[in-house]
Amino acid sequence: MVQIHLVEAGAARIWCCGRSHVVGPGDVVVNAPNHNPRIDQRLTPFASTLRVYLAPCLFDSLTRPAGGPLSEAFTLEVIRDWRAAQLLKALAQDIAEGEPGILLERELGELVEKAARLLRTRNKADLTPLARRPEIERARHLLQERFDQPVRLEELTQASGMSKFHLLRLFRDLVGKTPHAYQMHLRIARARELLDRGVRSVDVAFMCGFTDQSHFSRCFKEIVGYTPGKFARFA
Repeated sequence: MVQIHLVEAGAARIWCCGRSHVVGPGDVVVNAPNHNPRIDQRLTPFASTLRVYLAPCLFDSLTRPAGGPLSEAFTLEVIRDWRAAQLLKALAQDIAEGEPGILLERELGELVEKAARLLRTRNKADLTPLARRPEIERARHLLQERFDQPVRLEELTQASGMSKFHLLRLFRDLVGKTPHAYQMHLRIARARELLDRGVRSVDVAFMCGFTDQSHFSRCFKEIVGYTPGKFARFA
């Protein structure tokens, strides 16, 4: 999923793909699929964010007016733009108030187009297909292919041709999380898609490789911020 976050309150230092960012109130954080940031340091005792999740195909379709698909052309960017922040606030408020879908679609389109134009303006030199380490890509592809199955660290080292220590360090530096956390995000991304389609939560847990419903609910809430049941009601 492509994620767009608005920091409403609080501040933190985040890390993704070899880069560190300090984010605070009013900042909009946009991250590409499977490139979620990790929090390296909380700079305030409390923080709150608004979040929008979009399937890559939807994000790319909405970025066409701003110059074409972007979901494969960046990892994470921090946007400091008042208009982008206001668009996300308005969208969240209208969703909460049950406004008509046609209005929400228009607001979402405006938000994504605005974010895409800012990304292109500020990072023209960087908006090209990402250079990736083939060893890490082999490990990522194995996790993607078997996202719903246990994958041992030994299998990842064999696929990558790297030692355990080197693989774990480089994977976290480039991807932004450990292989286990990356696989968990893959599972939750798939779970969101299934819940969006109306699949029962108990079936989603099984289809996404979770050992039981409570484990699924706990992991889902940790990543998404809602329980699967509450998310399904919003879908």
